[in-house]
Amino acid sequence: MLILTIPKDNPEAMTANLLGPVAINSKKRLAKQVLQDPTRFDACWPVFTMEHAD
Repeated sequence: MLILTIPKDNPEAMTANLLGPVAINSKKRLAKQVLQDPTRFDACWPVFTMEHAD
């Protein structure tokens, strides 16, 4: 799962934390935030781009 940041007055500026997704083991009821490679992933990745704005 990803953690999203949604600005109160500008939801179109929403970002996803691709650098630290959360892995969940529902059977064991455990979760852990897993750090990814910072050269490949960003903690503030835009969810919406100008290409998709209508």
